[in-house]
Amino acid sequence: MKSAKFKWFSALLLLALLMQGCSAIGIGKDKKEEITLKVLASSQEFPLYMPLLNEKFPHISFQVIDVYRQMVKEGIELERWDERLVEIIEEEKPDFHMEMPPDHFIEDYPMLDMAPLLTRDRVELNDIQKQFTESQLNAKGKLTLLSPTFDRELLFVNRKLYRELGVTEPGSPMTWDQFRQSALAIQAKDSSATGYKINRDWYYSYTWVGENILGLQRIENNQLMINNLEWRQLFEQLYEDTFKNMIKSQQMIVNNPNLTHTGLYIGRASHLKTILKNNETSDDWALIELPRDPSSTWSSSVYTSTKLSIYAESPYSDEAWDIVKYLMSKEAAERIASDNLAEGFVTYPDYLDIGDFSLEPLLATGSSGSISAIELVQPAEQALSDVFRTQFEAVSTGILSFDQAWEAVDKVVQDINSKPDNFVNS
Repeated sequence: MKSAKFKWFSALLLLALLMQGCSAIGIGKDKKEEITLKVLASSQEFPLYMPLLNEKFPHISFQVIDVYRQMVKEGIELERWDERLVEIIEEEKPDFHMEMPPDHFIEDYPMLDMAPLLTRDRVELNDIQKQFTESQLNAKGKLTLLSPTFDRELLFVNRKLYRELGVTEPGSPMTWDQFRQSALAIQAKDSSATGYKINRDWYYSYTWVGENILGLQRIENNQLMINNLEWRQLFEQLYEDTFKNMIKSQQMIVNNPNLTHTGLYIGRASHLKTILKNNETSDDWALIELPRDPSSTWSSSVYTSTKLSIYAESPYSDEAWDIVKYLMSKEAAERIASDNLAEGFVTYPDYLDIGDFSLEPLLATGSSGSISAIELVQPAEQALSDVFRTQFEAVSTGILSFDQAWEAVDKVVQDINSKPDNFVNS
């Protein structure tokens, strides 16, 4: 009997040792299920992040759905791209999106609201992250986009040109009128120089300056306002300053414009990377806040420059959220910055390498201009763009007078305003 008990005890001991050994080599440990996430993204941009993500999430594989590359491969005619793009998204139902939020193309597309997840997981946002989350929440009441990187509009002052021409360099803050006077002083000294440039198509520069610098309302009480006196005065200024020459020469927007003979440049802060590549310093350029109306207290809004979003009905929404949460972290920011993965800047100041330029304008906080909750439907937006372009192209060539062109604009605006269905929630 005693021998039998000993054998039974020995067997239990041996089993325990075997189980301990198995644990030591990984047998019996919990292993995460291997999954494949469908990612709606560029097949050139998303793979840059894959080494980083593969290290952090080895159980996740990624299938990149590049709709534009797919449409080219399928030989889809350009006129059908919008239609086919929607079809691909609805067929594939990607779990995760980078730089291609489907609700920009498909109305009422189910996008995951990440605001409750930030609260649930006690995710601490830094000051820059708070700015673009709060602006979304104020406008939409939910948070469908997050970004590990940001950009913003700033004013670049060509200090070298100002010195060479003997013109007093402008300071900050400045009003729109002071901005224009400084630019005109450059042109008065050198007629071949350009006073200022705005890194936008001329038509969109008009509405952008009105809203973001002068604080004018483009849409108010479901009425388009850009034909009123204040908006007209702004357009007259812009037309004489830059639009007339841009329209005549058919100038296009360029990401890295030649600014050697331009006094002032309003563009994305990320243009600073081009300046640094050219071995230029703060002796050559000053980076300051945008001109603004004295009554405005807000700083220029930050942009989400690497838009991340999640399909609300994805079976892998939890895993996709883990990826977003990680990419928003300080740990990921170090790699994103060191590997130069993004167009903009990471949101953590510790990893911002901008030479001898001041971080202050780049990281400026405070209240931001709110995102409008009302927008025009696409046909109305197109009609507005078309009338401005056709009429003022005719003005630039002398076919029409400014007043005649504005009368045509006014007529289209009145027509748009007469139809309530032209205005929708954004």
